[in-house]
Amino acid sequence: MNENRKKLIAEKNKDLVSCSIVYKDGKYTVVDETDFWRRGIMKELPVLGSLSIVAFIGVIITVLFK
Repeated sequence: MNENRKKLIAEKNKDLVSCSIVYKDGKYTVVDETDFWRRGIMKELPVLGSLSIVAFIGVIITVLFK
């Protein structure tokens, strides 16, 4: 990758909180991450792990407020 392209990508990604690299229309592009599970602390966990935590909390709240 040439140096100018690296600088442009670095400038574009400077203010992004979370992003993904996707292959679209024959080239790789950087896009903002829209999936809630891939933001914040959930980014460090596997998707099924984070969903399991949310489901477990939901069961506890359901039992408490039944």
